[in-house]
Amino acid sequence: MTEKEINKKVRDKELKYCPHCDTDLDVSNFYIKKPPNPKHWRFNSPCRKCSNIARQDVEGKRYQREYQLKNKYGIGIKEYNDMLENQNGVCKICNGVDVKNLLAVDHCHSTGKIRGILCGACNTGLGRFKDDVDLLNKAIEYIIESKTKW
Repeated sequence: MTEKEINKKVRDKELKYCPHCDTDLDVSNFYIKKPPNPKHWRFNSPCRKCSNIARQDVEGKRYQREYQLKNKYGIGIKEYNDMLENQNGVCKICNGVDVKNLLAVDHCHSTGKIRGILCGACNTGLGRFKDDVDLLNKAIEYIIESKTKW
């Protein structure tokens, strides 16, 4: 569905069914799911209100986490917990614990292979260096060099 088609449905106050609250609602009450290809855009189910409740609900958060792990990485919550247990419950790089968030599943973007569980800082750090070993080595040299200058 294109953005133009979505806007037309909103303008025409087209109805969509929410299975969670068992109600037909105006499509403007639904989030729009936007995968990279605009032809595949669609209105999310459930409605905004039910989505927000599910996000705040503990059971909803657990379901979201399990869905994300299975959908993005092909593992279940048990495999995630096993990996985390093998790392003694800490980040594989810095041995820290991400208190605010769950530790992230780190994976190779070219192969999709899971490498380990990292804290948010280490995971985004690797991502910002594009998993490039040469770039990481240059960063290490830079830090070492700057310590000797000061």
